[in-house]
Amino acid sequence: MRFVRSVLLLVGTTLGAGIFALPYFFAQSGWLPSLLGIILLTSLTVAINIYYAQVVLATSDGHQLGYYAQKYLGNKARLLALLALGGTLSGAILIYTILGGSFLTIIFPSLSPFMGRLLFLTLALFAFQGHLRRLSIIEAILTAFLIILALSFPILGFRHFQPKNLSLLGSHPLAFYGPLLFALSGLTIIPEMKEILQSRQQILIKAITSGTIIVALINLIFSFSVWALVKPTNDILIALQATFPTLGILAAIMGVLSCFTSFLGLSEVLNSIFQEIGLSLNQAHALNILIPLAGLFLPLAFLGDILDFSGALGLGIINILVILIYWRLKKGRLSFWLLLTLLFFILGLAEPFRHLF
Repeated sequence: MRFVRSVLLLVGTTLGAGIFALPYFFAQSGWLPSLLGIILLTSLTVAINIYYAQVVLATSDGHQLGYYAQKYLGNKARLLALLALGGTLSGAILIYTILGGSFLTIIFPSLSPFMGRLLFLTLALFAFQGHLRRLSIIEAILTAFLIILALSFPILGFRHFQPKNLSLLGSHPLAFYGPLLFALSGLTIIPEMKEILQSRQQILIKAITSGTIIVALINLIFSFSVWALVKPTNDILIALQATFPTLGILAAIMGVLSCFTSFLGLSEVLNSIFQEIGLSLNQAHALNILIPLAGLFLPLAFLGDILDFSGALGLGIINILVILIYWRLKKGRLSFWLLLTLLFFILGLAEPFRHLF
């Protein structure tokens, strides 16, 4: 039971707004680069998560990346880690608030966009007041339902598929990189998984591998199914609902669940980060309320760009730090594969700026 809860915690935290941006970016890249990309990035994400898990298991007095960065790389690395983590998670929570409200307005058309966001935020903040154990139970139930919805989506829409939508190569073959990296990353929840599994290394590694692969498969199946139904746009659910109203409602329900579970998991992590930089528990809770409150007033625009920068830059920096921390932990030379992975993410930092070249 603990194993299942930890896997569902990783899946529930990871699946979020990213899954709804992927059809658009996959269409820009083409199905062949996207398919190869999801295989490669899933493999690298599993490797990074396992590196981080080994650091977490070996350092019993720490809890989040900022602490590990300071312990193994120094104060500057800690500052960089906190900035990258705080910025990425704050942006993600803003996105979940905005999109969660938008999905509620599709399910309940009488709601205004503002009221939809306010309702989503009220429910999410109320649930967040629970302890980790209760949060993991809530997320396990919601995530199980989310997986069922995601996998039933292609079955319900199969007879409407238009294979001609699935272009082999798109105009921007690497467009998927940042959003897909964002959609696959669940690294920050690993310390909580360690607590649930009581620091059992082999079970933790199996849970991480299983959870990451499940997330990748759900992203692949859902994104390619939507792409086969409609020509993806930045606002994919509007396009989907206009053509297939029932599937649009189903996707909106799935969207609310994915944003809700991700909001809960990431708020828990962000709360820990705020306390790590010296804020009191009350101050951390206040910031955790103020950040998503800003989402009530921000327009739903440039979602793809936000995901692109958050994934390629924010998570790219985080992954680079994890590799360097793991290398220092092992007190050895950079192996060929470790060095190759490091170079991959360093080069990936430039991807969001591709339109400048």
